[in-house]
Amino acid sequence: MAAPAPRHYITEPGGLSDIAIPAVLRPLPLDDPAPPRATGTEARVCSDIAARQALGLRKYGVTVEANPLALQQWLQHAYEEALDLAIYLRRAIEQTERDA
Repeated sequence: MAAPAPRHYITEPGGLSDIAIPAVLRPLPLDDPAPPRATGTEARVCSDIAARQALGLRKYGVTVEANPLALQQWLQHAYEEALDLAIYLRRAIEQTERDA
């Protein structure tokens, strides 16, 4: 059996000293001239994000980045979205149990 490939870790500056992020998982800089293109499922998720942004621009007239909500409001929105996700997941689980 071949030896596993070596892992290269980069400790985040200013982060917790015992946490290291594998270099392959480290996000690329935003100014990277040629970031890799997503394919397959990842590409479909990117497309979904772009469609959600367009919907949000039409609905609210502003991007998330430019939206002046306070942090507490962003946290409340995220919390409510997480609750909705839990409901959708529970419903799907119940359906798979009924269909089994």
